[in-house]
Amino acid sequence: KQHTSSSSLCGRPRQARLDVPERLSIELMGTVPARCQAQCAPCLTCCENSGTPICEESQLAATSNVGLPLSFNKEVSKRKSFSPSNLSTSDDTVFVPPAGCEPHIYDNGAIYTGEWKCHLRSGQGYQVWPNGARYEGGWSEDREHGRGCFSYPCGDRYEGEWVTGKAHGHGVYFCADGWMYAGQWRDDKQTGEGVEEWSDGSKYTGHFALNKKHGYGKIEWADGSRYEGQFVSDNLEGEGVYTWTDGRRFEGRWRDNSMHGRGVYSWANGQTFDGEYRKGLKHGQGTVTWPDGRFYSGLWDNGKQQGWGMMAKGSDKGQWEEDWENGAQAA
Repeated sequence: KQHTSSSSLCGRPRQARLDVPERLSIELMGTVPARCQAQCAPCLTCCENSGTPICEESQLAATSNVGLPLSFNKEVSKRKSFSPSNLSTSDDTVFVPPAGCEPHIYDNGAIYTGEWKCHLRSGQGYQVWPNGARYEGGWSEDREHGRGCFSYPCGDRYEGEWVTGKAHGHGVYFCADGWMYAGQWRDDKQTGEGVEEWSDGSKYTGHFALNKKHGYGKIEWADGSRYEGQFVSDNLEGEGVYTWTDGRRFEGRWRDNSMHGRGVYSWANGQTFDGEYRKGLKHGQGTVTWPDGRFYSGLWDNGKQQGWGMMAKGSDKGQWEEDWENGAQAA
């Protein structure tokens, strides 16, 4: 058998690092751009001074979008197998291996030193390719098998378990740029429980399927914001809790990285919204409650109050019903 090295090999495609998030405008609500930031808590001073609690809605809407720095892992679908076996092509050439563990040089310049069985690399050995790639560890029937370490010319390396030439079992992949994954592998893909870490300190711990975050997991970004809950194909989807560094928190349903379904959004000052969301905006029945006891309960349409609702004004006795249209009181 002969091996030919790949001149373009430099490990596997990188996991996209987490960028420093940026602030979202109100116009971008419901979207998750490549770079985004959890927004600051709304300023309630002007609303409190006006004596009209409903005017806070403009501030509430401004924070309905979840600023998620979800640039992570977006290139994962382009990832190809990184097995060192992909460096080579096999043919039917028959050769007589040298005696003992003397180096064997292939026509392409690759050098194998190690144990053999029935003319095949089996047992412990290491192989070096002309481009600087190197594998050292177990072999079986001419394939990487057992525990081993493969180092790429670019500085990346994988250390862990192999089955017939593929990463399979527990292993750790180190990227030269600081990204690291430690966990379970299946057929060269991250599948099972694992941990990803980025050079800026961000970290994901949870379940993977076919190189994507899938199932239950938790991620904490370098700025301190964090999410814990369900993932589907790298997206926040299902039940989950997102917490911002300024004390804001959303607990509820997610779909495609947006608040979608029932949930509770709370601010550090005690203000809450309990109701329905659609694509990151309040939509359907919901109730806003202020720390002083005021509340508004009614219908919402794409982030704005719509139709009849009920409001209680703190220390004032009684309740009032008001009609709203497109976020403003109807005439």
